Amino acid sequence: MKKSLETVPFKKDLLTYISIALFILALCGELMLIFWLPVQLKSQTIWTKEVSLQEMIKFLDELRDDIRGINAKTRRQDKEAAMLCDAVDNLARYIRINAKSLSIDQIGDIQSVLLDCRESCDYFRSGKQYSEEVQIDTTPCLKKMFAGLTPVVEKENEKDSK
Repeated sequence: MKKSLETVPFKKDLLTYISIALFILALCGELMLIFWLPVQLKSQTIWTKEVSLQEMIKFLDELRDDIRGINAKTRRQDKEAAMLCDAVDNLARYIRINAKSLSIDQIGDIQSVLLDCRESCDYFRSGKQYSEEVQIDTTPCLKKMFAGLTPVVEKENEKDSK
């Protein structure tokens, strides 16, 4: 028996076209995953940063409004609230200038500072203040300073009497 090395004639039919189409579709799908997926993941991290930044700015604006709305009972409370307001305003200026270059970690750090400022604002709203007023009695110091001095009026009286 002789073996023939001839191939069977190839018949193009519907099944062949479907197989080629599925192969090309699978190849395109794999290429899409290779190129498209990393771009989407990077885009998602960018969106995460943008969302965090916008939430921080919203929280900052609410905090600034709340601090300005503090009704201080004493002058000291008013000055302490003004210092907190100035600090938050400086932070807002910094964010406005550098918002594009802030990293996720920096945004988190600023948010923790803003939360601390929120606690201080709530502390002021409750009518409390951080510092205490200390009365200084200067009388003993003044007595020691002026103890060795003689009044000028007495010396003039002595000159006049001679």
